[in-house]
Amino acid sequence: MTAVVRLTLPTRLVLNALLEAQEREMYGFELRILTDLPGPTIHQILARLETRGWATSRWEDRAPGGRPLRRYYQLTPDGAAQARTVLAQRGAVSASPPTPPPGHASTPDGPPSTRTTPPIRTTGHTRNGDTHHG
Repeated sequence: MTAVVRLTLPTRLVLNALLEAQEREMYGFELRILTDLPGPTIHQILARLETRGWATSRWEDRAPGGRPLRRYYQLTPDGAAQARTVLAQRGAVSASPPTPPPGHASTPDGPPSTRTTPPIRTTGHTRNGDTHHG
């Protein structure tokens, strides 16, 4: 029996992408594009999945055009089955932006951005504890 994998949102995004491409291997940058997650996060998740037996990896033999070698990942049959089970229990996720609700107003340039930047909060304190007056 394989160990339980921590199911953070990034882990669920990676599992979902690997399940969608189950019949082929994927490399880290490809997963980065599909999930919009940073490379180090993806590689930590892939390492955990591989350690727990949910995924396998291999290095390619030769890289065309002199590019760096790629490491390809794929879910194991047991990992794919367990991923389907836990994603069904926890809810599958998608890296694509959510569809706006019916009647939601769109801007002339298309739907509003799904990502918002939180406002910057100023506390009046600087790093060393002195208050900033300005």
